[in-house]
Amino acid sequence: MKNNKGFTLVELLAVILILLGLAGVTLFGITSILSNREEKELEQQKELTCGAAKIYFSLNKSATEVTIETLKSDGYFNSTSKTDQIASGTKFTINSEKKIKISGENCPE
Repeated sequence: MKNNKGFTLVELLAVILILLGLAGVTLFGITSILSNREEKELEQQKELTCGAAKIYFSLNKSATEVTIETLKSDGYFNSTSKTDQIASGTKFTINSEKKIKISGENCPE
């Protein structure tokens, strides 16, 4: 009688397929977490810069438009890697209802 020790090829392939499936699910989860983090970070940047624009407009009552560069140069917030992701030339506007917009979109409230 033979004493076969070890696994068959089918068993090894099944284990490899299971491990590949787990790796795929893990990779998908990690990429979705990173994507969500980037979206949240951009939203926080918009809130920060919109807050600076609100202060600017409250101190400059006659102003109806300001650029991100003006806010930085006038010291309304420090230039950091996070705020530098807001595109150069981005404009903030304020309407008669005192609603501030960033490049045509409403600022987060």
